[in-house]
Amino acid sequence: HGSTPIAMGKRSAPPPAESQWPVPIAETRPGFITIRAIDSATWDARQGNSWDTYKGASVYQGTWDTRPPYLGTWWYGNGAAILAGRKVTRLRIRLARRKPQIGPASSAIEFRLAPHGLMDRASGRPTALADGVVATVPPNAGGTWHDLPTSWGPFLASGGGIFMSGAAYGGVDGVDADPESGLLEAAWE
Repeated sequence: HGSTPIAMGKRSAPPPAESQWPVPIAETRPGFITIRAIDSATWDARQGNSWDTYKGASVYQGTWDTRPPYLGTWWYGNGAAILAGRKVTRLRIRLARRKPQIGPASSAIEFRLAPHGLMDRASGRPTALADGVVATVPPNAGGTWHDLPTSWGPFLASGGGIFMSGAAYGGVDGVDADPESGLLEAAWE
């Protein structure tokens, strides 16, 4: 009846100000990952602007006449998502066995590689998201490794892939003939 409630016990101190809480430390452990291409194919602007069914999963670039060049492509899906927000310190790609019957078989060929933003074949024609780099492959080469710019990590982390678009006509085996075609290795700190 009209009495005031009274709390028993000691009064606790107010919580610390936000600046007094410890700052969480970001995970900075270095890491390494191998990323397999989930698909590969060649875009053919020469006949219908579509994926070349005759070439299957093989990866070709260039042209031997005046028509538009082939664009060989690898996709990685979400395989590189772990690279998001990380500082990539090394990135490289494995190009599968060079097609022996394609291009000047007795000389090296320059494949021009660049990142693209396509998740799969249904996304259409690949276009470069950054400047490309040249990977020189000797005649009759089996699988060869080539360094890529580490700045391409965010493109791959967001679901993009790699494609070849050089002028010299040539190709390499795709994921159907070699599961390590287009294999990526990435390291981060």
